[in-house]
Amino acid sequence: MQKKTKNWLRTGSAIMALAFCTFLGSKALESKVEVPAAKALATQTWYFTGTSSDNLNAATNYSPNPVSGKPCGSTAQVVCRIEAPADPSNSSLPDMEAEDDNGTTIAQHINNAQSSLSANDVVKAFRSN
Repeated sequence: MQKKTKNWLRTGSAIMALAFCTFLGSKALESKVEVPAAKALATQTWYFTGTSSDNLNAATNYSPNPVSGKPCGSTAQVVCRIEAPADPSNSSLPDMEAEDDNGTTIAQHINNAQSSLSANDVVKAFRSN
């Protein structure tokens, strides 16, 4: 009788261990791994309204409308046109602190373009002062 009891205990223990492992395996399959979404910001066109002595990173120096008498595409002296998202707190201004996927802000892109006088992902055109 003792032999039968030991067999039943072993069998019962094996079934319990199998059930437990199955339960853990199913929970592992159910767990969700969240993958962060890429920063896809809707951009719009903004025009720099100042001169080369004005702050290129001041959002108030940009307008959604081209500047009369200062067309983009002439001599490359100052930033003219940028592509940037609107500021969430004031949609009539660009968001200079918005970052791309690499963590570079709109303001940093503008500074880089102005110092090299080369267009980039944000600065699309230059003009004369």
